[in-house]
Amino acid sequence: MANYTLIQWLFSFYIYCMVGWIWECTYVSICEKRIVNRGFMRGPVIPIYGCGAVIMMFATLPFRENIFLTFVSGMVAATLLEYVTGVAMEAIFKVRYWDYSDKKFNFQGHIWLISSIGWGIGAVLLVNILHRPVDWLIGTIPSKILKYCVDIASLIFIADLSLSVKTALDIKDVLIKMEAIKTELSRMGRRIDIILAFAEDEKKQYIEYGHERLEDILESLEHKIALVKTRIDIPDDLKEEVIVLKGKVLFVKEKMSQLTGVKDFFRKDMLKGNPGMISSKFNDSLEDLKKYFFKK
Repeated sequence: MANYTLIQWLFSFYIYCMVGWIWECTYVSICEKRIVNRGFMRGPVIPIYGCGAVIMMFATLPFRENIFLTFVSGMVAATLLEYVTGVAMEAIFKVRYWDYSDKKFNFQGHIWLISSIGWGIGAVLLVNILHRPVDWLIGTIPSKILKYCVDIASLIFIADLSLSVKTALDIKDVLIKMEAIKTELSRMGRRIDIILAFAEDEKKQYIEYGHERLEDILESLEHKIALVKTRIDIPDDLKEEVIVLKGKVLFVKEKMSQLTGVKDFFRKDMLKGNPGMISSKFNDSLEDLKKYFFKK
């Protein structure tokens, strides 16, 4: 491994991207009781496994004869990679594609002690067992053919990665717009509450809309608009304002339908392939989006 060329390292990277994909898909499919194409990308690859394998092999090079040091160095290197990748992806896409927050001994939800131990065990198995057939394959394939294979794999990988990044950014954009819609609907809902309270003898307890689903807010608004029409003790000018608000609600509803109604294959596939996806900032909207995409 110490004498590998760049092409050989890239070949190893792609092999372990696919091995990681097979492992993740098998594990998550069993847990979900359905076939899941796991991962950030659409092809049969999960880059963090490829990066993890390469980094572990680099990190353990000086300690290959010592199982304990191989375990520790591989665990530390892969855990750092998992943490940095998780933080970076959440910062860019505003979504977590994995989360350990519900586990004991986690750190910020990005890394978990048991997962780190798994990385360490994986490093020992990788260096002493798993990489041997890959090393044999690298030494068997003629260098020109290996280069052609890596070149083709790199083109496909870059195209897939570009499309996946664009899809993730699209999902982020949809979540931001959904939050803006929710804020506008909540503002209109509070205004209608005030109009209804105008006719009440006692002080009304207003509803807090901050944590309601968009569908719930829309349904509540439409019900209250219908209620205003039946009240004869509400002045005509306020009823006219409600008519304007109704028009805005219909406009927002149509806008919401346009955002979520087009079942874009790549967005849906990314959400489907990451069932544990959460967002600390837009989680309600993310759950709404999942509901829209997967409603029957």
